[in-house]
Amino acid sequence: MIAAMTRLVGLFAPALGVSLALSCGGPASSSSDSESESGEDQFCGLGGTGGSAGVEGPWLELYHGGAPVEDGVTLTLVCGGQGSWMFQLDPFVGGFVPEGDFVNLAVEMNVAEHNVADGHFFKRDAYPVLVGCEEPNDGLDGGGGVPKDIIAVLPPDELLGVVHTLDGQSGDVTVTLTVDDVTIERAAQVTLSGPGPDDECFVF
Repeated sequence: MIAAMTRLVGLFAPALGVSLALSCGGPASSSSDSESESGEDQFCGLGGTGGSAGVEGPWLELYHGGAPVEDGVTLTLVCGGQGSWMFQLDPFVGGFVPEGDFVNLAVEMNVAEHNVADGHFFKRDAYPVLVGCEEPNDGLDGGGGVPKDIIAVLPPDELLGVVHTLDGQSGDVTVTLTVDDVTIERAAQVTLSGPGPDDECFVF
């Protein structure tokens, strides 16, 4: 259970982003990986992690709390620096040259009896993830909010007052990368860990 009155300041940054290289909790990529894949040191968010280093073609890895997101993993609801409950996912990508500083990922999460947003718990067809060399928190007011290099899965508004009911629930999460006519999907059946009924999330 999450401690009551969780107060995290400056850990996240308002633009919803995703963690591809230097996300908290996931393995960091090296500058040499970035240079070898992009041809120039302009995409700091690209690089090898886990078993994907050296793989030919685009690849995608997904982490939560420093561990790969796979069947049976527990996703913990945390209080983000923007003052909202969220599940933090840390994606890592490589094996291609991005068209810009952000890469779009498709993100979907479903939780039985809690799917209210277009039939899903959370769904974004194009979630922008920072892969450029900009600091993830740059340009954010006071450093608060959601970093640009992570995926922040926010509960539906209808559940914000009763997020404690998510504790122990089962769900599924899918993150998809499509690039160079190649589609890579990372999907897992997960268990959710939520706060207590008296816990609150706010930033001051």
